[in-house]
Amino acid sequence: MRCVEAPSPPRECEADYGDGATLSCAAGSTAFCSGAVAFELLTEQEQDTALRTTVVYAAHPFKRFAGCGMTRDGLRCVGGVEVECTIGDNERSGQLRLPLV
Repeated sequence: MRCVEAPSPPRECEADYGDGATLSCAAGSTAFCSGAVAFELLTEQEQDTALRTTVVYAAHPFKRFAGCGMTRDGLRCVGGVEVECTIGDNERSGQLRLPLV
């Protein structure tokens, strides 16, 4: 994703994650947009690639990551492999393979 028109003068935003980690970025550098609009902005070749791409999602994501928390802005998980629940080999069939678009 690219910024077409940045705010002037540039303002800095800082996300404080509460664990000593912070992220400074220029205002407007984090974008949330419609997937439909983003798809329409792709070239014909990129659209074709997106339409033929599949994504494999982890088995039982809510079970695996139930011990993780979220930052105040809801954009980042807190915790790592130490709080991730293991999934037995017999439960791996819960993986989902879905089209990207």
